[in-house]
Amino acid sequence: METRNTTLRVAIHQLIVEEKLYRDPMLTRGHVIARLGVGKNRFVSVFQESFGTSFTEYVNQMRMQEALSLLHGTDLTITEVAEKTGFGTSRTFRRQFSSRYGLSPAAFRKHLADKLFE
Repeated sequence: METRNTTLRVAIHQLIVEEKLYRDPMLTRGHVIARLGVGKNRFVSVFQESFGTSFTEYVNQMRMQEALSLLHGTDLTITEVAEKTGFGTSRTFRRQFSSRYGLSPAAFRKHLADKLFE
């Protein structure tokens, strides 16, 4: 059973992270379950045990990691960052970013720029 769970854990990681499925704003847990061909209960159990968080939170963590990288390393607009990372709309991205980090994406980018010139 543990080998099956490990196989499923690896498959989940490959789909969401390596194939960057998190970039799809329409991504749902059901979509991943269907792609993997596993039962919902097994998926939820293995996912929670493996990643220690909900599917939605995990996907948003992946999106935020990429968004931070793009805000730091590119000149993409906030809207372009939102679109590239799977948030769907810049409004959703701004709201979630501000909730998570306590400042807007634009303020974060300005803070990084200010640090460069200190």
